[in-house]
Amino acid sequence: MASALGSRVESVRNSPLNPKKSKRRKKNLLDVAEFLSNWGIGYHMAKTHWNEVSDEITKINLYKDGRHGDCF
Repeated sequence: MASALGSRVESVRNSPLNPKKSKRRKKNLLDVAEFLSNWGIGYHMAKTHWNEVSDEITKINLYKDGRHGDCF
C-alpha cells in the first residue's frame, strides 16, 4: 500500500499541471556581454523597454567572482 501511495505522489510531482515551476534568473549586462567578441566593448546595448536609447560599452572591470563588475 505504501509503494502505491509513493508512486502516486511522484506522478503528481512530475505532472505538467503542477503549479510550482522553477524561475529563471534574468541575465544582466555581463551575462550577455561575455559571449560577444572582446566582451562587447564597442557594442551599443539597451534594455528592451528603452526607445531609441543605447549605451556603448567602452570598458569592463570584473570582480573576482566573474559574475559581477563595472561597465563604462
